[in-house]
Amino acid sequence: MADSPSNPKKIKDLKARLGRTVAPGGSSPGSLQPPGAPPTSVRPPSMRPSSPGGYPAPTPSVPAPVAGVGPGAVAPPPFVGSTPAQAADPFAPSNLAPQRGPQEVRIVVDDAAIAEGAAGKKSTVKVALLLAAGLVLGLAVGYFVSSLAGERQQFNLALRDAKDIYSAVQGARSVMEQTQTAIDATLAAAKGQGGAAPRVDYAAIERLRALKKPFDAGQFARKRYLAFEGTTVDDLFAYYNNINLMWDKIERLAARTLSEQRRKALDASAATAEVVATPTGCVPTTVEGRTMCGLVFLAPKEGSEDAVLMRSSLRSSQTVEKKIFREGTSLGDAPSDYVFIVDPTKSAGVLGQGASEFAIYVGEISDLKALVVQTMEIQGRLEQGLGKVARLNEL
Repeated sequence: MADSPSNPKKIKDLKARLGRTVAPGGSSPGSLQPPGAPPTSVRPPSMRPSSPGGYPAPTPSVPAPVAGVGPGAVAPPPFVGSTPAQAADPFAPSNLAPQRGPQEVRIVVDDAAIAEGAAGKKSTVKVALLLAAGLVLGLAVGYFVSSLAGERQQFNLALRDAKDIYSAVQGARSVMEQTQTAIDATLAAAKGQGGAAPRVDYAAIERLRALKKPFDAGQFARKRYLAFEGTTVDDLFAYYNNINLMWDKIERLAARTLSEQRRKALDASAATAEVVATPTGCVPTTVEGRTMCGLVFLAPKEGSEDAVLMRSSLRSSQTVEKKIFREGTSLGDAPSDYVFIVDPTKSAGVLGQGASEFAIYVGEISDLKALVVQTMEIQGRLEQGLGKVARLNEL
């Protein structure tokens, strides 16, 4: 049968179409080139050159005729493998770099290394913080130690100053006691105590003038009062001011009393001052029908407000009791039993015209006495306050 597959001619044509025809000359199966023909190859679509626009060139629907193949030759299909001759083609797939798709990239993370790095970083930060804290602490401790040392030094210096001032105040006590003794003597003489007439004690005033000022500004100026109490500092300045004022008064007193001319004036005034200072009275008497009044010195009678003791002179020790004449009293037949009290303020010009000089003197020494008493009280407080500080030990 013409269409039978056992027909050799048809089988041969079929093999030729399938590319399995063995060409004469011993070429490899699938080759369509006659012996001696130059090798040609058919490129797969993926290796075809691109068009100028960057897109792959269109694949012709009919393969181009192979050189050296006769009109009856059939081109092999695109899936037929290439012949060995194609290896020489530089555009052959075997000579190009292999085409690779996206590849998986694995990143290997070393947990131990990361942990070690994090620990190292934490350790570095910790060390830096510790160093910073140590630096701040060192500065604070240094400042505290330096400040403490400075305060300790200032306290020790104040303690030494307190001891110096305490010693100066103690040294002034002896002079202040001598001052007080001399002033007491002048007051006793001016009052005429012990039955003596009022007088000026010039020897006591000379002792006062001979005394040197026991305390001056150089003994407490530029001192440190850190260890002192506030009241002690106030007393210290009051003590200094009182001593200055006291010595000024002593100088004025000496100038008003110690010259020869002043002594005579004071002595005369002292004699008159005794009369003015002593209470006086007038005892009425009747002589030849006339009522007259005689001056007498009076002294109070203890336990009685209506009677006084009369004496005829200051030196007389004999006294006589008299009744005080009051408004509405009748003298009767014995007027000498009564006494009229004399007002000394209105009679000073008559009784003692020169009493003012002595009165001024008594006023001056009385002021000195009050100032000495006040200063001695301050001295006692100073010795107590400064003594507490002076007994402390240095730091």
